Amino acid sequence: MMYLRWKKPELKRPFKLALVVPVIFTLCCIFIVVLSFVEAPEHSGYGLLINALGIPVYLLFIYRKKQAQDLYRLHGKGNHKLTEAYVCRRSGDFGGRRRNTEAADVRR
Repeated sequence: MMYLRWKKPELKRPFKLALVVPVIFTLCCIFIVVLSFVEAPEHSGYGLLINALGIPVYLLFIYRKKQAQDLYRLHGKGNHKLTEAYVCRRSGDFGGRRRNTEAADVRR
């Protein structure tokens, strides 16, 4: 919220909070996390490890799928261009000129 307010102040928001509220919330969250590491570092370490294990899962299943969709889109565009070039060549249309108009009419 603070980031968007700083980077994109022109965005329409359904409600605005005083800047103090998100700052206090962030400080309280940091305090709770630090306090849990001080009181029970072993259990907090396990929690951190479980959360860190989500990073490879995200990279393998979510991020990779997004990249694959981008590659499929790129492949589709390239495939479309190759198909256009093939159809253009088959019809005898080279840059808007026809080599042999009678032969092209017969093939259609």
